Amino acid sequence: MAPDSDANGQLHGDSLDTHGCEASSGNSLLVDESGTIAQEIMPNTLYYGDNLSVLRNRRWFPEGMPVADLIYLDPPFNSKEDYNACFKAEAQRDAFKDFWDWDDAAEDAYRELTDPKRTVEGVSESLSDFIKALHRFFGRERRDDMAYFAMMAIRLVELRKLLRPTGSLYLHCDPTASHYLKIILDAIFGQECFCGEIVWQRTNSRSTTGRWPRVHDSLLYYTREIGGGTFVAKQVPADPRKMPHTLITGQDGLKYQSYELTAPSISNGITGKPWRGFNPTTLGRGRHWANDPKTMDEWDKQRLIHWPKPTKKSPNPWPRRRDEHPFEPESRVVTVGDVWTDIDRLNQTAKERTPYPTQKPRALLERIIEASSNPGDLVLDPFCGCGTAIEAAHVLGREWIGIDVAPVAVDVIRTRMQKIDVEIAVRGWPTNLEGARKLAHDDPKTDGGFEQWVRFKLNARRVRKKDAGSDGELFFKVSDAGDVCRAIVSIKGGQSLNPAMVQQLFGAVTTHGAHAGILIAAYEPTDGMYDTARDYGYIRSTIPGDDEEYRKIQILTVEEILRGEMPKLPGRNATPKSEPPRADPAQRQIPFGPIKAKPAKPPPATKKSEAK
Repeated sequence: MAPDSDANGQLHGDSLDTHGCEASSGNSLLVDESGTIAQEIMPNTLYYGDNLSVLRNRRWFPEGMPVADLIYLDPPFNSKEDYNACFKAEAQRDAFKDFWDWDDAAEDAYRELTDPKRTVEGVSESLSDFIKALHRFFGRERRDDMAYFAMMAIRLVELRKLLRPTGSLYLHCDPTASHYLKIILDAIFGQECFCGEIVWQRTNSRSTTGRWPRVHDSLLYYTREIGGGTFVAKQVPADPRKMPHTLITGQDGLKYQSYELTAPSISNGITGKPWRGFNPTTLGRGRHWANDPKTMDEWDKQRLIHWPKPTKKSPNPWPRRRDEHPFEPESRVVTVGDVWTDIDRLNQTAKERTPYPTQKPRALLERIIEASSNPGDLVLDPFCGCGTAIEAAHVLGREWIGIDVAPVAVDVIRTRMQKIDVEIAVRGWPTNLEGARKLAHDDPKTDGGFEQWVRFKLNARRVRKKDAGSDGELFFKVSDAGDVCRAIVSIKGGQSLNPAMVQQLFGAVTTHGAHAGILIAAYEPTDGMYDTARDYGYIRSTIPGDDEEYRKIQILTVEEILRGEMPKLPGRNATPKSEPPRADPAQRQIPFGPIKAKPAKPPPATKKSEAK
């Protein structure tokens, strides 16, 4: 089916690519039968998935083809904060973690960065040496910190490859990580390509104990090549409380701006001679008049030369040129420097506010985009979250690409762009079984795009620390007493399935004091897996009106999930609403801290005769 488009040729987000994942199509992307890209990338597209997997996907990003004029990234700061307690829908929780774990993906990133064979293009010896030194410095006690820097470094290597020679990169971070990240960026881009560190005061001072309050973020600014990068200086209204020290009072009592009459260096010409008793060569290391004496005489006739009155401190003050017009504080502008105090963080009632607690104001992104790109340029945000950079780029007439692994980001960005009458295209979001399996193949890592997509479809919660057999959790009730029970979710994206996986899930349920287990499979489970699951019995509900028995271990396929089927658990609305699913009223009552649930009642006799 051909994708729909509006009168302007804008593709709608419900079109599909050849692998059953949402995508748009057009002349800018040529895909051959093998699924490899033959020409260019597609701008104005949101990619769902882990950004490292997306950036290395040659069906989407051709190797050796720089495409971005500006990259802005605002990754999780590794602050160890868990903002999820603010959100009621379990499916949203994956989007709001600000911590990194040392897992298989972090281990892989570290190995790529320190591989002596340099199998990854762009990993320099200096970068490899620094990552190894950082690993020794953090030790085993701070492996999660090491995970953050390893995962960031390998992504920055890939991002530099996508920058055009005239491109720039802004990395948004906080002071706890900026010094490490700057060394990593120096090793990737070269110290000579460092253009500055912008300090953004995001909030006012707060009372703290034992240290200065932390009120700012840092923006590390690099260019792809030495001396490259677009830059347009930004002027803003001056702070009316800060008057220039060069103001003088005219004879009419009004304030006027005044200007220096001399310029640096000595001149042997007429501008180097004394004027009205003042010799410019005696100032400092020697100066000369910026204008010839005839011009200054004319200014003096027009009363545009200010002659200060002598004082004890300055018995022979030098004259200055006076502006023709009185000074107007409201019309004064200043050039923005590298300390930004005029952009406030978003308050809770801001119109642009989304559910993301770390959302940045659009004004911040507009300043960056206006300064370091031109209309028609392409802006890339590989951690696009709630889509602030995407919206700012679109409003300013730039093309854009966004990438995010959180399923809720897809919905938040779609909704946000619809408010400005823009329907966006999404690639990588599964809409059928083939697309889901493709995602499982492309992004199989722990907590990657496939796992997050499954949790989102189930409205399940991410577990903080990975345990054997546990990729998520659901909550339910078996009685009206209010006790909350937990079901552990195990997600299998591979084709190799066996009964041992069911046994492992039951072991996790038993070990962690849970009450049920849900195994999700991208491919068809074996009969032996169903037989093993039946052997573990049932959960009985005592909720009035609900006398059903629910399997303690359940198996559900991705195909069934796509048809709208959900795990069958008591005290939980199993009917999914339109995407994204919202937590039902019972689940909104669930505390997000540690749950002390009572053990379930012993299951009745196993019903082995029940058919699959």
